[in-house]
Amino acid sequence: MAPNDSYRPACLLVFSTQRTGSSLLCDYLQRAGLGKAGEFFLLLMRSKPRNEITPADFFAAAEMGRGENGTSAINVMSNQLAPIAEAFFGKPAYEALEPVAAHAQFIDAYANIFGSSAYLRISRSDRVAQAVSRLVHRKSGVAHVKAGEAQRTPNHKAGSGDPVDEITGADLAHEIFRIDQDEAHLDAVLAQLDQPVFALTYEDLIEDPERQFQAIWQFFGWGDFETPLRTDHTKVTKTADLTVLRTKLAAYLGADPESSDADLLALCRARNAQEGHGTRSAKRTGGLSRLLRRGARSRA
Repeated sequence: MAPNDSYRPACLLVFSTQRTGSSLLCDYLQRAGLGKAGEFFLLLMRSKPRNEITPADFFAAAEMGRGENGTSAINVMSNQLAPIAEAFFGKPAYEALEPVAAHAQFIDAYANIFGSSAYLRISRSDRVAQAVSRLVHRKSGVAHVKAGEAQRTPNHKAGSGDPVDEITGADLAHEIFRIDQDEAHLDAVLAQLDQPVFALTYEDLIEDPERQFQAIWQFFGWGDFETPLRTDHTKVTKTADLTVLRTKLAAYLGADPESSDADLLALCRARNAQEGHGTRSAKRTGGLSRLLRRGARSRA
């Protein structure tokens, strides 16, 4: 069941970096009766220049994500925070703020307009697989596969070759660096928010979505979750392709092809640091462990 009216949030924000399963989470949220979440801020950014965006435009974006029960849900990617916050505050005010503080202040200011809000954050445990997914998506334009049909990014010009053949080990290593940057920034932003964030992983969501949603309902005090969740979601990246690309990454790093993901990540980060790509350390406040709480572990 959806949250009862006394606890229903007027605003629900889903935070993620690219290719972490946020679209799948938003699909489940809609089926559970919590808004019609989508990347409506991104659509707003594409619709007009930032200096022409008005408060009314942000309300229009909220209306696009409003479900039958009144909750407005929006999916916010980490790379969208800078342009969105600049449009919200205006360029001079935005540039006067440190980025992490500016992005956190935007989130709280936007959510406070609605009176009640809830924050979710989804990430991906398998960072190598996330890097593969981002690169395959970037080259192919295929964002999702639903009901056996590919859903492509609008106006994407896909290459003529197989994206798996075109991706190199160096591409993967550099993409992992970018993911590390994105995740560190999002960690720092969420640590500064006025209220707790419920965090879950893509891996746990696909393994047992009902368990994760029960944990979400309990976390926010919405009672028991009783809606069966079904999905027609199909992974875009094939297991065989992922194996090929992991092998390419291992070769680039000079590692054994059978190396564990943890070893590949450690070697990758060392290589990035050696090449001057050292991972930026996001400022973490002491409240991060309290504010950013893990979802129910399906394998616990």
